[in-house]
Amino acid sequence: AEKVIDHFEAKLAEMSGAGVELKGLNLARSVIGDALDQLNDQLRNHVSERAGSLWKGLPPGKKDKGLTMTVGEEGLLFWRGNSNQKSVSGAQGVTACYAATTAICRLGSYSVPLVADTPFAGWDNDILPHWEETVVSLFDQWVVLVNKQEAETFLLKLWKENFPPSDTFIASMLEYDKFEEDEGRMLRFSEDPDVFRDLAVGDI
Repeated sequence: AEKVIDHFEAKLAEMSGAGVELKGLNLARSVIGDALDQLNDQLRNHVSERAGSLWKGLPPGKKDKGLTMTVGEEGLLFWRGNSNQKSVSGAQGVTACYAATTAICRLGSYSVPLVADTPFAGWDNDILPHWEETVVSLFDQWVVLVNKQEAETFLLKLWKENFPPSDTFIASMLEYDKFEEDEGRMLRFSEDPDVFRDLAVGDI
């Protein structure tokens, strides 16, 4: 981009009366640059306020009433009063990312899926039942990578053994112990809820 601007300015300088035009160009660049800086600051502030509000609605953020989160030039920052909080729990850090992503996407009505590996890391048992109604509600689609213990957590602690309706659970993909001929992993895709139940509490 800088090379294009330099080339454009050089060509203008070769033209007759270019001094006035070049001055006008530089003035326009300055005004546009200042406007973009202000717009970026306003957007960042808007995203920060929105993300902070969303995060405080999630159990890990709500649980610590004195902790707040902002989005700045340096990324996600946590605060206790006016003091920067360097260390937070895993659940607080991950859900802050969820909140910031949602705030950014909602600026342009974008929809992105939640893809989470070990989704319950850092979540205490007392707030686990709220995971789906809070975190999942931020996203139109979600995909989680879970082991047997986490599948059991879904079934017993989140869903209370009442399997959710089809608009919540779509399908499971299981990894077999055996391999394909090319030594790749064998996967099984199933929309049958019983497959997930067996994964959680059975012998799969």
